[in-house]
Amino acid sequence: QNSHVVVYAATPRPGVDNGIMWSTRTWWTLHHMGVQCSILNGGWEKWISDGHAVSKTPSAYAKTHFQSAKPGLEAVVDKSQVASALRSTNGTIVVDALSADSFHGRDKARYGNRKGHISGAINVPMSQMLDVETGTFLSADKMAAHLNKHGLLSADHVISYCGGGIAATVDAFCLALMGHDNVSVYDGSLLDWLQDDALPMTDPSL
Repeated sequence: QNSHVVVYAATPRPGVDNGIMWSTRTWWTLHHMGVQCSILNGGWEKWISDGHAVSKTPSAYAKTHFQSAKPGLEAVVDKSQVASALRSTNGTIVVDALSADSFHGRDKARYGNRKGHISGAINVPMSQMLDVETGTFLSADKMAAHLNKHGLLSADHVISYCGGGIAATVDAFCLALMGHDNVSVYDGSLLDWLQDDALPMTDPSL
């Protein structure tokens, strides 16, 4: 109950994946269940490039009992809640965290039988929240400026989505880092949304 967890990951496929999104997904889950949790900025690659010690010996911790301090189920939404948010005028912004190519229907990667983005969503690619040279997060000033440019820090509620609920947590984490306390992740994301042909998609490439 009193542990502080530090999460890190490595980039599994350089140029395709970014390890930081696996860290933010883990953070999102642990933090919203009440675990004290931080992310190692820059992950495994920066740790290595900075010359810090590494080991091949598995670490072992004594078994303990953890009871969730705050079950954060409001941090996850389903497709009905996304659809409702898009129909309402309650100040919710739905954010697509995938690439601009995916958003505009140009990406070959598909999550279902349609491409493009959820109609009504805006595009804030998770990659724009990172420094491409170092793999670290943007500085606080740059991060706030970028989020403000899209009106996210002043939005009443933000719902972030991606292909399968991983990349979406980068945008969500950055909003939380900047103090926004009403951010949700659409856990099923496009893999779930595209199973229902009645749900609206926009493909600008058509």
